[in-house]
Amino acid sequence: MVCATLMAIPAHAAKTYVSGSVGLGLPENALWRGSIEDNLNNSVVVNGAVGCNFNPARVELGISYQSHKYTEYHPLWGDMSFLTVMGNGYYDFKAVSNISPYLMAGVGWVDVHTSNYFMNQSAFAWQAGAGLGIKVAREMTVDLGYRHLKPEGLHSIMNDKLTWAGHNILAGVRYAF
Repeated sequence: MVCATLMAIPAHAAKTYVSGSVGLGLPENALWRGSIEDNLNNSVVVNGAVGCNFNPARVELGISYQSHKYTEYHPLWGDMSFLTVMGNGYYDFKAVSNISPYLMAGVGWVDVHTSNYFMNQSAFAWQAGAGLGIKVAREMTVDLGYRHLKPEGLHSIMNDKLTWAGHNILAGVRYAF
């Protein structure tokens, strides 16, 4: 009903859903000033979203968090965390019985923080990915997916440019109302 109210469409044409997922964040190295490279460790990624399914297309508002430690002692920067708020679009392909492959893309904002405040910034970010939705019950789908996350225009407090990207492998559940 939320989708029908927000989008002014018939209630039977779209279903509201909530989703949650957890997975592995595989970061690329943080590159400062185009030449100074810092290695970050893998971490846990958590993600939640609320969306509208128009079958075969979906739209959602998602929030995600991941925090990475430097793999070597790094007294100047400390840990680096990423909190994203993204508007995502999906296209679900009809496949065999209860399995639907999908493609997704999203845009939004990322908040990047280091534990010692060397970088505390919000910036534009985009993501793209693919996955499988496996329907396990009438209103419940298990989701297995991959997302490539890329913030743009990041700078430290000393105006050093930071280039970074992440690869997230997620498993979760989507429940439709």
